[in-house]
Amino acid sequence: MLPPIDIGYIAEQLVELGDEIQRAFDEAGDDRLPSPEVLLQGLDRLLAVMADDGDVLGSLESLGGTLASTSDALLDHGLQLLSQLAELATGLGLQTHACAVELLSLPLCCWSVRRGGELQRPALVASATTTLVKQLELPEESLELCRLIDEILDGSVIERLQDNDATDPPRPWRTLVLNRAMAATRSRQPDLMETAYAAVAEYLLEDAPAFFHDIAWQLGSFAYPPEAREIIQRYVQDCCASRRLH
Repeated sequence: MLPPIDIGYIAEQLVELGDEIQRAFDEAGDDRLPSPEVLLQGLDRLLAVMADDGDVLGSLESLGGTLASTSDALLDHGLQLLSQLAELATGLGLQTHACAVELLSLPLCCWSVRRGGELQRPALVASATTTLVKQLELPEESLELCRLIDEILDGSVIERLQDNDATDPPRPWRTLVLNRAMAATRSRQPDLMETAYAAVAEYLLEDAPAFFHDIAWQLGSFAYPPEAREIIQRYVQDCCASRRLH
Protein backbone atom coordinates (compact mmCIF):
# COMPACT_ATOMS: atom_id res chain seq x y z
CA MET A 1 0.00 0.00 0.00
CA LEU A 2 1.34 3.42 -0.94
CA PRO A 3 1.78 6.02 1.80
CA PRO A 4 -0.45 9.10 1.50
CA ILE A 5 1.20 12.37 0.48
CA ASP A 6 0.50 14.04 3.78
CA ILE A 7 2.79 15.71 6.33
CA GLY A 8 0.48 14.71 9.17
CA TYR A 9 0.77 11.05 8.17
CA ILE A 10 4.58 11.28 8.11
CA ALA A 11 4.58 12.84 11.58
CA GLU A 12 2.27 10.15 12.99
CA GLN A 13 4.39 7.35 11.55
CA LEU A 14 7.55 8.87 12.99
CA VAL A 15 5.99 8.97 16.46
CA GLU A 16 5.19 5.25 16.30
CA LEU A 17 8.47 4.22 14.72
CA GLY A 18 10.45 6.58 16.93
CA ASP A 19 9.11 5.04 20.12
CA GLU A 20 10.32 1.59 19.06
CA ILE A 21 13.68 2.85 17.85
CA GLN A 22 14.22 4.85 21.05
CA ARG A 23 13.33 1.80 23.17
CA ALA A 24 15.82 -0.37 21.28
CA PHE A 25 18.45 2.37 21.57
CA ASP A 26 17.98 2.62 25.35
CA GLU A 27 18.21 -1.16 25.72
CA ALA A 28 21.35 -1.31 23.59
CA GLY A 29 23.17 1.27 25.69
CA ASP A 30 25.71 1.83 22.91
CA ASP A 31 27.26 5.30 23.16
CA ARG A 32 28.71 4.93 19.68
CA LEU A 33 25.26 5.22 18.12
CA PRO A 34 23.59 8.61 17.54
CA SER A 35 20.58 9.37 19.71
CA PRO A 36 17.27 8.86 17.88
CA GLU A 37 15.79 11.59 20.10
CA VAL A 38 17.91 14.24 18.39
CA LEU A 39 16.94 13.02 14.91
CA LEU A 40 13.25 12.76 15.79
CA GLN A 41 13.19 16.25 17.29
CA GLY A 42 14.83 17.61 14.15
CA LEU A 43 12.23 15.89 11.97
CA ASP A 44 9.40 17.14 14.16
CA ARG A 45 10.58 20.75 13.83
CA LEU A 46 11.13 20.38 10.10
CA LEU A 47 7.68 18.89 9.46
CA ALA A 48 6.09 21.67 11.48
CA VAL A 49 7.77 24.22 9.21
CA MET A 50 6.82 22.37 6.04
CA ALA A 51 3.20 22.08 7.17
CA ASP A 52 3.00 25.81 7.89
CA ASP A 53 0.59 27.34 5.36
CA GLY A 54 1.72 30.84 6.24
CA ASP A 55 5.11 32.47 5.73
CA VAL A 56 7.27 29.37 5.26
CA LEU A 57 10.44 31.31 4.57
CA GLY A 58 9.98 33.32 7.74
CA SER A 59 9.30 30.16 9.71
CA LEU A 60 12.73 28.84 8.77
CA GLU A 61 14.10 30.84 11.67
CA SER A 62 12.73 28.13 13.95
CA LEU A 63 15.39 25.81 12.55
CA GLY A 64 18.17 28.00 13.83
CA GLY A 65 19.03 29.52 10.48
CA THR A 66 20.97 26.45 9.42
CA LEU A 67 19.06 26.00 6.17
CA ALA A 68 18.86 28.08 3.05
CA SER A 69 15.45 29.66 2.61
CA THR A 70 14.24 27.31 -0.08
CA SER A 71 11.95 24.32 -0.43
CA ASP A 72 14.90 22.41 -1.87
CA ALA A 73 16.88 22.84 1.33
CA LEU A 74 13.95 21.78 3.50
CA LEU A 75 13.49 18.62 1.49
CA ASP A 76 17.20 17.85 1.44
CA HIS A 77 17.47 18.29 5.20
CA GLY A 78 14.42 16.10 5.80
CA LEU A 79 15.81 13.31 3.63
CA GLN A 80 19.14 13.48 5.46
CA LEU A 81 17.40 13.10 8.82
CA LEU A 82 15.29 10.19 7.57
CA SER A 83 18.38 8.51 6.15
CA GLN A 84 20.22 8.83 9.45
CA LEU A 85 17.21 7.49 11.36
CA ALA A 86 16.91 4.52 8.99
CA GLU A 87 20.64 3.78 9.38
CA LEU A 88 20.28 3.92 13.16
CA ALA A 89 17.34 1.51 13.08
CA THR A 90 19.38 -0.87 10.94
CA GLY A 91 22.27 -0.65 13.40
CA LEU A 92 19.86 -1.58 16.19
CA GLY A 93 18.65 -4.64 14.27
CA LEU A 94 15.28 -3.07 13.43
CA GLN A 95 15.31 -3.66 9.69
CA THR A 96 11.53 -3.49 9.32
CA HIS A 97 11.52 -0.12 11.08
CA ALA A 98 14.40 1.08 8.91
CA CYS A 99 12.44 0.18 5.79
CA ALA A 100 9.34 1.96 7.12
CA VAL A 101 11.36 5.11 7.82
CA GLU A 102 12.87 4.94 4.34
CA LEU A 103 9.44 4.68 2.73
CA LEU A 104 8.46 7.99 4.34
CA SER A 105 10.92 9.69 2.00
CA LEU A 106 8.48 9.22 -0.89
CA PRO A 107 5.56 11.22 0.55
CA LEU A 108 8.00 13.80 1.93
CA CYS A 109 9.54 14.26 -1.51
CA CYS A 110 6.24 14.39 -3.39
CA TRP A 111 4.76 16.82 -0.87
CA SER A 112 7.72 19.15 -1.39
CA VAL A 113 7.80 18.79 -5.20
CA ARG A 114 4.14 19.75 -5.39
CA ARG A 115 5.08 23.00 -3.67
CA GLY A 116 7.99 23.87 -5.92
CA GLY A 117 10.78 21.89 -4.28
CA GLU A 118 13.38 20.01 -6.28
CA LEU A 119 15.00 16.74 -5.27
CA GLN A 120 18.76 17.16 -4.95
CA ARG A 121 19.87 13.81 -3.55
CA PRO A 122 17.61 10.97 -4.68
CA ALA A 123 19.31 7.95 -3.04
CA LEU A 124 16.78 7.41 -0.23
CA VAL A 125 13.74 7.99 -2.45
CA ALA A 126 15.15 5.70 -5.14
CA SER A 127 15.61 2.94 -2.57
CA ALA A 128 12.05 3.46 -1.30
CA THR A 129 10.60 3.13 -4.82
CA THR A 130 12.62 -0.06 -5.33
CA THR A 131 10.98 -1.55 -2.24
CA LEU A 132 7.52 -0.46 -3.35
CA VAL A 133 7.78 -1.59 -6.95
CA LYS A 134 8.59 -5.09 -5.65
CA GLN A 135 5.77 -5.12 -3.10
CA LEU A 136 2.85 -3.69 -5.04
CA GLU A 137 0.64 -6.28 -6.71
CA LEU A 138 -2.44 -4.42 -7.96
CA PRO A 139 -2.20 -2.55 -11.30
CA GLU A 140 -3.86 0.51 -9.78
CA GLU A 141 -1.18 0.69 -7.06
CA SER A 142 1.58 0.46 -9.67
CA LEU A 143 -0.17 3.18 -11.66
CA GLU A 144 -0.14 5.49 -8.65
CA LEU A 145 3.54 4.76 -7.92
CA CYS A 146 4.39 5.50 -11.54
CA ARG A 147 2.63 8.85 -11.31
CA LEU A 148 4.42 9.73 -8.07
CA ILE A 149 7.81 8.99 -9.61
CA ASP A 150 6.69 11.04 -12.61
CA GLU A 151 6.17 14.01 -10.31
CA ILE A 152 9.64 13.64 -8.84
CA LEU A 153 11.37 13.32 -12.20
CA ASP A 154 9.34 16.12 -13.77
CA GLY A 155 10.46 18.40 -10.97
CA SER A 156 14.14 17.58 -11.49
CA VAL A 157 16.82 19.13 -13.66
CA ILE A 158 16.82 17.08 -16.85
CA GLU A 159 20.62 16.89 -17.03
CA ARG A 160 20.63 14.83 -13.85
CA LEU A 161 18.83 12.06 -15.68
CA GLN A 162 21.59 11.85 -18.27
CA ASP A 163 23.53 9.60 -15.94
CA ASN A 164 25.25 6.94 -18.00
CA ASP A 165 28.29 6.25 -15.82
CA ALA A 166 28.18 2.46 -15.73
CA THR A 167 31.07 2.43 -13.21
CA ASP A 168 28.66 3.71 -10.53
CA PRO A 169 26.03 0.94 -10.17
CA PRO A 170 23.84 2.60 -7.48
CA ARG A 171 23.12 5.69 -9.65
CA PRO A 172 19.89 6.72 -7.91
CA TRP A 173 18.57 8.77 -10.84
CA ARG A 174 18.93 5.65 -13.00
CA THR A 175 17.04 3.67 -10.36
CA LEU A 176 14.15 6.12 -10.38
CA VAL A 177 13.86 5.99 -14.17
CA LEU A 178 13.90 2.18 -14.19
CA ASN A 179 11.46 1.87 -11.29
CA ARG A 180 9.05 4.21 -13.05
CA ALA A 181 9.24 2.01 -16.13
CA MET A 182 8.64 -1.14 -14.08
CA ALA A 183 5.68 0.46 -12.30
CA ALA A 184 4.30 1.61 -15.65
CA THR A 185 4.61 -1.92 -17.01
CA ARG A 186 2.71 -3.37 -14.07
CA SER A 187 0.04 -0.68 -14.38
CA ARG A 188 -0.62 -1.99 -17.92
CA GLN A 189 -1.46 1.56 -19.00
CA PRO A 190 -0.11 2.17 -22.55
CA ASP A 191 0.28 5.95 -22.15
CA LEU A 192 2.36 5.58 -18.99
CA MET A 193 4.41 2.79 -20.53
CA GLU A 194 5.20 4.85 -23.62
CA THR A 195 6.46 7.81 -21.58
CA ALA A 196 8.45 5.70 -19.12
CA TYR A 197 10.00 3.50 -21.81
CA ALA A 198 11.03 6.51 -23.87
CA ALA A 199 12.99 7.84 -20.88
CA VAL A 200 14.78 4.51 -20.43
CA ALA A 201 15.69 4.38 -24.12
CA GLU A 202 16.90 8.00 -24.14
CA TYR A 203 18.73 8.35 -20.84
CA LEU A 204 19.86 4.82 -19.96
CA LEU A 205 21.53 3.60 -23.12
CA GLU A 206 23.56 0.91 -21.35
CA ASP A 207 20.61 -0.40 -19.33
CA ALA A 208 17.87 -0.30 -21.94
CA PRO A 209 18.56 -3.59 -23.80
CA ALA A 210 18.66 -5.69 -20.63
CA PHE A 211 15.64 -3.91 -19.18
CA PHE A 212 13.45 -4.46 -22.23
CA HIS A 213 14.69 -8.03 -22.59
CA ASP A 214 13.52 -8.74 -19.03
CA ILE A 215 10.19 -7.02 -19.68
CA ALA A 216 9.67 -9.21 -22.76
CA TRP A 217 9.78 -12.31 -20.57
CA GLN A 218 6.71 -11.02 -18.71
CA LEU A 219 4.53 -11.02 -21.81
CA GLY A 220 3.56 -14.63 -21.30
CA SER A 221 2.89 -14.21 -17.57
CA PHE A 222 0.48 -11.25 -17.47
CA ALA A 223 -2.65 -10.27 -19.35
CA TYR A 224 -1.47 -7.11 -21.10
CA PRO A 225 -3.93 -5.29 -23.37
CA PRO A 226 -2.97 -5.44 -27.08
CA GLU A 227 -1.72 -1.83 -27.20
CA ALA A 228 0.52 -2.41 -24.19
CA ARG A 229 1.94 -5.59 -25.74
CA GLU A 230 2.69 -3.71 -28.94
CA ILE A 231 4.63 -1.04 -27.02
CA ILE A 232 6.71 -3.66 -25.21
CA GLN A 233 7.48 -5.54 -28.43
CA ARG A 234 8.41 -2.33 -30.23
CA TYR A 235 10.89 -1.21 -27.59
CA VAL A 236 12.34 -4.70 -27.27
CA GLN A 237 12.92 -4.80 -31.02
CA ASP A 238 14.29 -1.25 -31.29
CA CYS A 239 16.60 -1.28 -28.27
CA CYS A 240 17.87 -4.81 -28.54
CA ALA A 241 18.40 -4.52 -32.29
CA SER A 242 20.26 -1.24 -31.78
CA ARG A 243 22.55 -2.89 -29.23
CA ARG A 244 23.31 -5.79 -31.56
CA LEU A 245 24.22 -3.36 -34.36
CA HIS A 246 26.80 -1.70 -32.10
